Amino acid sequence: MAHPTMKSLKTQSLLYFLPSVFNWTLPLVMLPITTLILNPDDFGKYALVTAVTTFGTALASLASGYIIFNNYSAIDHKNRQWMISTMLVVGMIILLVFASIVGMLSLLSVILTELLPQERSLYLGISLLSIIFSFPWTALSNNIITLEQNAEIFSKVTIVLTLLHALILIFLLLVARFKTMSLFLADAITNFFYCVISLVLLKSLLRPDISKHWLKKILIDGFVMTIPNLVASVQSYIERVFISKYAGMDQLGIYMHSKRYVTILGPAMKSVGRSVWPQTLQYARENNRTFPITMQTWNLLYSIITIAGIAFITFGKEFIALLTHNKFTSAYMLAVLWFIHLLCQNMQQPQLGILYGRGHGKLYSNMHLAALCLSMMGIILTVPHIGPIGVFVSFMIQELFFRFSITLFCWKKYAQPSFDYWAWLGLFWLSITFTLCTHFNNITGARFGIGGLSMALYCLVARRHLNQILKLFPARKSKV
Repeated sequence: MAHPTMKSLKTQSLLYFLPSVFNWTLPLVMLPITTLILNPDDFGKYALVTAVTTFGTALASLASGYIIFNNYSAIDHKNRQWMISTMLVVGMIILLVFASIVGMLSLLSVILTELLPQERSLYLGISLLSIIFSFPWTALSNNIITLEQNAEIFSKVTIVLTLLHALILIFLLLVARFKTMSLFLADAITNFFYCVISLVLLKSLLRPDISKHWLKKILIDGFVMTIPNLVASVQSYIERVFISKYAGMDQLGIYMHSKRYVTILGPAMKSVGRSVWPQTLQYARENNRTFPITMQTWNLLYSIITIAGIAFITFGKEFIALLTHNKFTSAYMLAVLWFIHLLCQNMQQPQLGILYGRGHGKLYSNMHLAALCLSMMGIILTVPHIGPIGVFVSFMIQELFFRFSITLFCWKKYAQPSFDYWAWLGLFWLSITFTLCTHFNNITGARFGIGGLSMALYCLVARRHLNQILKLFPARKSKV
């Protein structure tokens, strides 16, 4: 496998990045419409129900990404057919069984007791149907597109279906007037189209039967690697149940809304990281300890996160108030904190490549599991006393513990150094800027002045990375 050039990686990154920008800007543009009709408690109900159903997605995936990334490139076409067909059949069976069990628990009023019985049955039923439709895309097509570097297909499908989701949601809110149910119906209808497109993309990799060899491998390896994903789903459920119980359904809606403003960067990080991930795995297998293209890409992304965080600290409160008719302005503090969390969440990319590329998947799973358990304990202990802020504190403990464990292992076994200087600088810079803006918030214009100065100083420090951003855009040719 030849090393890709920075030019080809730039093209792939832009194609993955475009849907992320679209996924963020379109819901953002729609916020004045959705928040005019829907209240924080409507979004709280949506968050609570989807916390239950996404558990089924984690269970059915059986670490499909890990299995595909570790086997797809090394096996022939026939074995690829066996692997993908077996994963699809097993995943669908698991989802159907899961839907039956959850439906029964709902009828017996064992789960989601915070909702009225009619709401619980309706919302849960639509959400379960939605995750069944989404499975072929999220578990299979997504990962295969990444490995085959078909960024153009990913970009087109994601943009078209994101636009479709927005149009469906507008129709359901303004014309059909379904209110809360609109959120669930829009997901289900859009995921149906994802399902159809995924099956078309996978048609050359599907067989009418399954393989005993791959069934055994998926169930054994997949189950071990899925445990952290299952625990993460339990964590999500506990987090949302505790917030709704101790702070109220409207505060759960505020909490979920606070994550919305970092979503342009979260998927964007994944999108750009997706383009460089095959190269990261190759570096790991070749024992290239410098990971040049990987770190060049991620250092640029750390700078982008930091700049976006400073901008949001400066103008975020007014921005939220303008978009949401002042219904969600109290989400500002948490929204800022998620920028800090995002930096921490994307550290140690070379170390992750080593764990995946050199067969340490089970160790990765155990580290992730320990960090998740630590986070859940934090949520249980802190949310009853300090509300949603307790979730952020618990998430930061989880990420720092997880990243430290990865770093320590890779240093002891492979003497792999850490290159996350720009991520740590970003964490420090955002923390200081937010602390100063909060402290002098009562002084008129202080937040704007501090934020502006912080932005100017950081851009001066990170000017080399800013030049790289400018190079992403082609220069205009002179007409002379």
